[in-house]
Amino acid sequence: MDAFIEILGKSVVVALIAVGALEWLKGFIPNAPAWVWRVLLAMACIGGGAVYGGGIFDMLPRGGLALAVGQMAYPLLVKIPKAIIKKLLPEIPEEG
Repeated sequence: MDAFIEILGKSVVVALIAVGALEWLKGFIPNAPAWVWRVLLAMACIGGGAVYGGGIFDMLPRGGLALAVGQMAYPLLVKIPKAIIKKLLPEIPEEG
């Protein structure tokens, strides 16, 4: 059970870093199509799974788990807070 918690924790960290990095990149390339961000998220999660997860053999399972966490966490990390801030502070202009 401890190993599962460790793997899940590392996958969450990889997913948070990947989502944060992609949101940062969106500031430089705001008009890129959605498929570009999906591919980059998958690459970042699988690469992070290899680097942070324990090597090339753990790359796909841990990267896949990080990708799943990143896809589920994106609304919680980006969309919901952005909507709340926009509702509370409507005078802030949109990016772009």
